[in-house]
Amino acid sequence: MTLLNEIMFTRIPMFALVANIFLFFTMLSARKDSSIKAFMGLLFSFILWSGGALMMRSQIYPGTGFWWTVSISGIFLVPYMYYLLFSAYTEQKGVFLKICFGAATVLMVVLNAFNVFMTKASIVNSDGRVTSDFTVKWPAVFPVILTFVIFFFIGRMIIRTLLREDMPVSYLMPIFAGIAAMLAGIGLNVAFPSLPADTLGCAVNACFIYYAFYKKRFYALSQIASKGSMYIISIVITAIVISSFYKSIDMISQKFVSHGGINMTLIITVSCSAVAIILFMGLNRLNEGVFIREQVRREDRVRDFSSRVSSTLKTDEILQLFSDLVKEEIGANHMYICMYDAESDTYTTNNKIASLEKHISLRSDHPVIKKLEQTGGGFMHSDFCKTAAYKSMWEREKRQLAEIGAAYFLPFNVDENSLGFVILSEKKTGKPYGYAEIKFLESVASVASIALKNSVLYHELEREALMDPLTGLYNRRTFNRKMEELFSGRVSLATLVLLNLDDFSLYNELYGSEEGDRMLRDFSRMIERTFGTGNIIARYSGKEFAVLMPHCDTYSAIEKTDRLRALLAENIELSRERIKKFLTFSAGICSYPSSASSGSQMLSYANMAVFQVKHQGKNSTKVYDSREPRDSSEKNSGANELTSTIFALTAAIDAKDHYTFNHSRCVSKYASELGEIAGLEQDLVAVIRQAGLLHDIGKIGIPDVILTKTGKLTPEEFAIMRQHVERSIQMIRHLPTLDYIIPAVLCHHERFDGRGYPRGIRGEDIPVTARCLSIADSFDAMVSKRSYKNKMPVSQALEEIEKNLGLQFDPVLGRLFIDSVKNGSIEVVEY
Repeated sequence: MTLLNEIMFTRIPMFALVANIFLFFTMLSARKDSSIKAFMGLLFSFILWSGGALMMRSQIYPGTGFWWTVSISGIFLVPYMYYLLFSAYTEQKGVFLKICFGAATVLMVVLNAFNVFMTKASIVNSDGRVTSDFTVKWPAVFPVILTFVIFFFIGRMIIRTLLREDMPVSYLMPIFAGIAAMLAGIGLNVAFPSLPADTLGCAVNACFIYYAFYKKRFYALSQIASKGSMYIISIVITAIVISSFYKSIDMISQKFVSHGGINMTLIITVSCSAVAIILFMGLNRLNEGVFIREQVRREDRVRDFSSRVSSTLKTDEILQLFSDLVKEEIGANHMYICMYDAESDTYTTNNKIASLEKHISLRSDHPVIKKLEQTGGGFMHSDFCKTAAYKSMWEREKRQLAEIGAAYFLPFNVDENSLGFVILSEKKTGKPYGYAEIKFLESVASVASIALKNSVLYHELEREALMDPLTGLYNRRTFNRKMEELFSGRVSLATLVLLNLDDFSLYNELYGSEEGDRMLRDFSRMIERTFGTGNIIARYSGKEFAVLMPHCDTYSAIEKTDRLRALLAENIELSRERIKKFLTFSAGICSYPSSASSGSQMLSYANMAVFQVKHQGKNSTKVYDSREPRDSSEKNSGANELTSTIFALTAAIDAKDHYTFNHSRCVSKYASELGEIAGLEQDLVAVIRQAGLLHDIGKIGIPDVILTKTGKLTPEEFAIMRQHVERSIQMIRHLPTLDYIIPAVLCHHERFDGRGYPRGIRGEDIPVTARCLSIADSFDAMVSKRSYKNKMPVSQALEEIEKNLGLQFDPVLGRLFIDSVKNGSIEVVEY
């Protein structure tokens, strides 16, 4: 009984120490995240606890007192290491408490070294029972209180985790079981002091935690596989065994030495080396047989897969290779590969890879997608079912996942961008997915993700080469190639429609390039909706679109073009701008073979038809007819008629209102002279001169009763009067050689402070031509007599302009105008 008690007294701590050291070294090959580091810290405290107890009971140098201190220090470290472990395991933060508890623990360890809490233990053999004898002092209450406080906050962390449902309870159960085993061991040690069950309890506890980490898939069992780890573990176990049998070996050595002749030192050395070598070889053989061979085989499969997918840029081919490999290695019943579609913002199953029983389509904000984004990796469906995100799903969504037998979700991620994901069903064997299988899946998915990313980039570049990036239609180069392909085959009938937006440069200038781009996109969608599929649609140039209609006649093209014109007009009518936006298009149509003998000729003739529409008032459709006579000088006719056009329009103003005619001539003179004095280019000065003559052309449409009223206009009459700006634009825009003056005409009633009309723009956003017209228009209105007022002295008019510099008028141009009138550079006209 005495021998059994003595053996248990030392062998149980030795077993605990070997187990803790073994687990500690297997962790060296695991990835070093915060959870693994915290677990290694806890194992280290267990090693101090059990190792100190073993060395003390074995009475190894430097003595029982030293090893007693080491063992108790390990016990004091355990609560704090548990706090770090739970903090990392449950993914909760608490830096302040970590610092406070850490400082308190260090203080306890230091005080323990000075025997503040208990006396140093001594080994006592009484009545055949070997025990350790020590006395607990009253200050020991402080480490007990610290332990309770730390475990209170550990409990609070656990409750928070369970309430948030961030982690299934099953992940925490092994840790709870380990703590229970450790507490049971401590209780047995208190009840039976000669039985060192406390060290055994800490070893069992470490094994439970090890299992918990394995269950959460922090590492594989194959990570005990490092040859370095095997070698170190062999040496450590050998050293512990030798040290444990030190007394017996010493007795045998003395006996043999006394009988003479045998070198026990050599025998012990050789024996230790032999034990270490045999142990290492056995562990290494076990490791290679159980783990390494399978691991190497799978690594070879991953390398082969990487080589094969890197040689293709076809998405379907990459996914097929992925599917074949995973099915062969994992043996899942079904696999559903869902790829992201940016246009619909959904993840949809790729039915080209396999014939699937179910079709899956998940929106980008679906709980499954959010979970994949949150974890950054895969997760088990059984774990997901225990989260709040799963409970927030619709019942039909839950049923869908259950019907396909979802077991594991695996994402395709590259640089935090999700390309898609895979849903794997249960395995054919019925066994759950293990760590090694999940790591294999993650490795294959990582390789596939890079290949898929390259495929996506390639297709994007290919698409950019073929498509117009703004509208998504074919570009000019692609359109020409497709037209050549069409005519290289047997085509009996084809019609080409060219659509050229009228005054689009003006539209851009008035509303900005961003609005212009939006309108181009909208117009592209209208074309696609009107002409439908089966036709070749392209953005042929900046504001020109081409539609090639195989097997379609002229009449069908006219009907669709008219429908498109009505659709555009409806879109413009629904605009909410302060001034109604204008936009129309000119269309040219040519058919093969009735009017053209080839594709290039059809394109040339359609262009000619568009040109004719542009110079006949725009916003119309022209069908090219080879029988119509064509004037080669037609392109230059507009420029030659410019002067006569302006005079014809000013004469129309004169016939309507003689005052408006004289006013327009004076505004043209004052504004153009101001532009010259300001140093503007001659082209701009010419624009100002012409715009001055036509800036009030819209008053032709204002009723005479308002135009010549002698009293003050009512708000309703003034609103009608303000319409002369828009009326001016509507008249000028139908003159292709004069549409460049529209910005000046449109904005001559805008104010520098943004309170003008019709658009309410301010400062230098107002064209400089309009700013010159604004000053000239206001000055002439003040110094001339009208039906409702007498003329104002020039000096007073200049004072009014000066008062409104920076408010109504450009301060620089306004000051320049005042000085020019005063010094005679601008001569005032009397009429």
